[in-house]
Amino acid sequence: MIVKRKAADAEAMQWTGQNQRDMFDFLTNYEKTNEMMLPEEDNFVIDMVNGTCCSGNLMLKTPIGEVLVNINDWVVKEEGKFFSCSAYVFEQIYTRYEMVEEKSWKAFRESGLLWWINRILHTFGWAIVIEIDDEKITNAYPARVKYRGFDSDSEERGFKNISKYLKENIEELEKEANE
Repeated sequence: MIVKRKAADAEAMQWTGQNQRDMFDFLTNYEKTNEMMLPEEDNFVIDMVNGTCCSGNLMLKTPIGEVLVNINDWVVKEEGKFFSCSAYVFEQIYTRYEMVEEKSWKAFRESGLLWWINRILHTFGWAIVIEIDDEKITNAYPARVKYRGFDSDSEERGFKNISKYLKENIEELEKEANE
């Protein structure tokens, strides 16, 4: 029989043996982030020796018993339940949904977003400054500034760039907003 796995969103964290606090918070659904980390909860056990974790000693409590989570295994939360998954199997089953996609300062500037953000920052006497050498951005940093606003040519160019960016990306932005 051929079966297809139901597509379901899942949260996951990789066990390194050194990330006990992060794993504790994940396994307690981030409800105990300000509390002392206990070695045992309803759904897991982290072996502690002298207040530290023995590398690799994470056990998930499941309906079928305790399951050892090995170093580099993933702990997956799917439909409210936690389970262990080897790194190999994890890569075969799950697609990582990246929440952050790094872009260049050049792309940020060309989209008009640097200008837009600086219009807002100018209100407070701040700006994101970029240094350009030979048409290449060599440095970027926040700075206090004494000027406010831009000249009319910069304003016109900024609005055109922002409008172009929105026109080219509106479908993707709408899709992301509705996910």
